Amino acid sequence: MSRWYERVTIPQDSNYQISFRDALAAASTEDGKYVITSPNMSYVPAPCWGRISVAMKADGKFGIEDPMQWPQLHEPSVRFRSLACMPRRNHPRYSAAMWATPTEDDMQQACSNIPGIYVIKATRLDALRNHISELDAEVEDFERTYGAQNQLRWLHLNADTAFECLTIASSPRDLVRQFANLERYCCMIVAFFDFEARFMKLQAFNAAPIVDPHLMGCFTTSPSVASALYYVGIPVWLMRATNSLNEADIVASHDRLELPSGIETSNGLYSTSPIYVGSPGLAQFEAIAYHANSYIDIESKPFPLSYGYTPVEDTPRGQTVTTLSLSTSSQAGTSRNSRSTPSSSSSSSQAGPSRNPRPNARNQPYQHRRPAPTQRSGPAEVDKFSDPPCPFIQPLLPPWKAALAHAGKVTTDSTSAVWGFWTPEPAHVVGTASEPRRHRYVLNWLRIREGWLYSIRSLRHRSP
Repeated sequence: MSRWYERVTIPQDSNYQISFRDALAAASTEDGKYVITSPNMSYVPAPCWGRISVAMKADGKFGIEDPMQWPQLHEPSVRFRSLACMPRRNHPRYSAAMWATPTEDDMQQACSNIPGIYVIKATRLDALRNHISELDAEVEDFERTYGAQNQLRWLHLNADTAFECLTIASSPRDLVRQFANLERYCCMIVAFFDFEARFMKLQAFNAAPIVDPHLMGCFTTSPSVASALYYVGIPVWLMRATNSLNEADIVASHDRLELPSGIETSNGLYSTSPIYVGSPGLAQFEAIAYHANSYIDIESKPFPLSYGYTPVEDTPRGQTVTTLSLSTSSQAGTSRNSRSTPSSSSSSSQAGPSRNPRPNARNQPYQHRRPAPTQRSGPAEVDKFSDPPCPFIQPLLPPWKAALAHAGKVTTDSTSAVWGFWTPEPAHVVGTASEPRRHRYVLNWLRIREGWLYSIRSLRHRSP
């Protein structure tokens, strides 16, 4: 079988005309199943296709699966169809200085005596406020020219809300996240202006379309979508089956796929867990829109303070609260979780003949054997009575260290439900040798600490 570029027509001079089905540039996917052609761009970017995994990166965006950073599959819904006109970093209306990811130099403590809570400095906020004011005036002009647009009003409202959220004191990583969210809605407003105006000012198809290389563009498998975008000057890449190309198709040049560059790929202080796994398209964009607008270090479900208070409803007046002890917990756990064994007198008084159990009788269809515990060694093992060498763990006091050395290391009965919750050892949080993993462990512990300690304290006031 001949190669696909041997079956197409390659022009020998510059006097040729192409349509949306032809290609200024073409490239095949790695598996050779598709050939991607563009009638108005001189390169072919690598597509996000198949099964994708979307996760937040260190700059508050979502890597190459983010439509504000890399061309995506065209989505025809009204809410996301204008993503093909998202401004690139070289767009005349895009200010790289204004939208640079905030760093510690762009933040200041909200209160001098409260660590870890910051606000964006006024110099950065003033530039953003001026940009929002310019967009407000453009929205009014657009609606006077083309009439009211519900989608534009939704984007405008979300941009104003995102700016107000950016003025709220938050953790540094939440500020970065909200900053990227504001950038997203502002760029979507600019994309809406461009996309709608191009189709509302649509000229005759016989006019030579002029492409705007500053727009993000998109991929599509639909020839009709490729035709529509091509004739209004939006960058488009048509994905076609390799065996569908023939001599009627003009291909000016073919090369390899262009890989992404200059896009953040590390997760930084954000979770590596994906917010979406599946096929690209509508569900991908909805997941990004939802998670870009949420917080990390603000509890979605509030918990009461876990220390420094006494629950009034569980403590009668004049009565002290009984602390949870090992004996009371064992009895309570036994009464709730174990089945009582009848005595000989009670069993003999029951109706029916009594039977002596057979020797070696089993009450299960097979003998239950617990596997032998695996002996672990090395850095993965955590000893409760000795901390690993770590600069974040304070050394033990000599008397406490001596007491731990003579403490009885007795294993409790694992079948009894003694503790419903327990606090993790410090070595579990900061004992890892990986710096990014340690940061995630510490941040995750700070996020769940209030709910964790609240659950432990609630056990003290729970009736047996």
